[in-house]
Amino acid sequence: MQRYPRRVFALLACLLSVLGSNLATSAPESTPAPAALPPEVAAAEQWLALADAGDYRETWDQAAPYFKDQLTKSQWEGALGNLRGPLGKLVSRKLRKNEPYHHLPGAPDGEFRVLIYVSQFERQPKATEMLILMFTKEQWHLAGYFLR
Repeated sequence: MQRYPRRVFALLACLLSVLGSNLATSAPESTPAPAALPPEVAAAEQWLALADAGDYRETWDQAAPYFKDQLTKSQWEGALGNLRGPLGKLVSRKLRKNEPYHHLPGAPDGEFRVLIYVSQFERQPKATEMLILMFTKEQWHLAGYFLR
């Protein structure tokens, strides 16, 4: 089993505690038509499509530099494969929340978006996916992915 830096787990714990209360109390949002997607949602859905296709190496390539500094490509590929593989194929996914943040615990200051999706997989009928996106190099990149 590979070891991940403690700061990754500390960041995960802080983010889940900050965002967890919002997840339970928020009303579902409808997903806009594909042509009307905000840039951060389009970036998130492009990243999710790679994950859904099992292209875990490319998900790392598309991530923010901050994310890449936390894990090697092979560490990420193994972790995401272990997380997503047992779930089977995606059945459905709906955007539930899209919130801006400028400060997140354990992360550098910047422009962030936290997107929460309610998802269904073949072997996981109810799942919540949280993507943290960071605006770098004039576009949105993944800075964190969590699945419950």
